[in-house]
Amino acid sequence: MCGFVGVFFDQPGVVPKAADIAAMRDLLVHRGPDMAGARLGPGYGLGFRRLAILDLREEANQPMKAPDAPVWLVFNGEIYNHVALRRRLEALGHQFRTTCDTEVLLHAYLQWEEACVDHLEGMYTFAIRDERRDRTVLARDPVGIKPLYVTRVTSGQDGPAWLVASEAKAFAAWPGFRLRFDPTTLPELLAYRYTAGDRTPLMGVRRLLPGHLAVIEGGQLRTRRFFDPRDSWCDAEPTGGTFKERMAALEGVLKEAVGGELESDVPLGTQLSGGIDSGVVTAMAAQARQTPIRTFTVFFGGSVADERPEARQVARRYGAAVHEIELRSDRFAELLPELVWHLDEPMNHPNSAAVYSLCKEAKRDVTVLLSGDGPDELLGGYQRYGTS
Repeated sequence: MCGFVGVFFDQPGVVPKAADIAAMRDLLVHRGPDMAGARLGPGYGLGFRRLAILDLREEANQPMKAPDAPVWLVFNGEIYNHVALRRRLEALGHQFRTTCDTEVLLHAYLQWEEACVDHLEGMYTFAIRDERRDRTVLARDPVGIKPLYVTRVTSGQDGPAWLVASEAKAFAAWPGFRLRFDPTTLPELLAYRYTAGDRTPLMGVRRLLPGHLAVIEGGQLRTRRFFDPRDSWCDAEPTGGTFKERMAALEGVLKEAVGGELESDVPLGTQLSGGIDSGVVTAMAAQARQTPIRTFTVFFGGSVADERPEARQVARRYGAAVHEIELRSDRFAELLPELVWHLDEPMNHPNSAAVYSLCKEAKRDVTVLLSGDGPDELLGGYQRYGTS
C-alpha cells in the first residue's frame, strides 16, 4: 500500500524538524511496515512508509533521489506499464539501477516533467520535490484509487506551509494543527454517505481530486485536471462488430488489466466473493500464473447472504487454494474502533468491516490482493441502472 507525508514551506530556506516529519509519517505505519524513510531539504520535508512489492532491495526505498539532479520522489501505488515505459526511457538515454516502478516514475518526470502523468497507466499518488525550481508536483491517478489529502497551516515558528499526506490523520501530528469535524458537511454525509468533490468532513482538509495534478510554488498551490473520463469514454464512437466480437474485445482489455496487476515480488492472491467481477479476476489471474492462485472469501455465519458456494465453485474450476474467513457479529463490533481510525471519515458502508476483516487475515499469507471493485458501476450491474 505505502504512504507518504510532506511539508512545503512558503519560505524556501526553512528546514523542518526530523521529529515532526517522523511523527506524521509514523501515524501511517500500517500502510508501510517494511521501511521508514525521510528527506529534509531547503523549504520542505518528505516522509515515507513502504510496503515492499516490487524490487525488495534497499536501492528501491523512498524518498528516492534522481541520479544526477536534486529531485526527490515519494510514491504510493503501482505503475502497470512501467516495463514498457522503462524501455522508452532507456531508448532516450536514461539508465536504471533498480527494477521497481518508482524509479521509472522518477525518470519519467526528469524526461517530461508535469507531462509525465500523460504516460502513466496505474493507480498512484505521488509528490515530487524539484529543488532546481523550488517547487513540488503532486498527482493522483485518473480513477482516484489512491488517496491524497492537502491542508494549509499558517501559524507556527517556521511560518505558513502546505501539508500533504496519504491519510488525513497524519496532519494531527504536526505541531499546532488540530483535526476538527466540519459540521456543515453533516447533511451531505447523512444524505449520501460521503462528501462530494475535494471537500472532506475535516475542517480545512481537502482531497486532490482523481485525474488532477497540483503544483506548489512560491507559497501558492494551483491545480489542473489532466484526465477527464468524458474525453476518454463518453465522446468515443461506439465500437463496431457483433456482440461476440465486443465480448472478445472486453475480455482482452480485462486480461491485459489483470495481467498488469500480477507483477509482484511478494505473495499474491485475490478477494473472491460469489459475484461475477471477482470471479472473472480470479479466473484470469489463475490462467496467467504457473502456480495456483490463493483466494480469500469472507462470510457471515448463518447468513442468507453467504456467498461461499459460488466462490467455491470458481475456486474449484481454477484449482485455487481456498481461504475462508468468518466475520461474527461480536467481531464486527470489535472492529468498529479500528475502522474509524483507518477510514478517517464516518463508515459509509457495513461492507467495510467485512473487507477489512478479510484483509487482516489474508496478510498472514499474502501481501497483494486483487479484487473486483467497479464493474457494477461501469457495466450497469445494479437494478437502479435499469431502464424498464
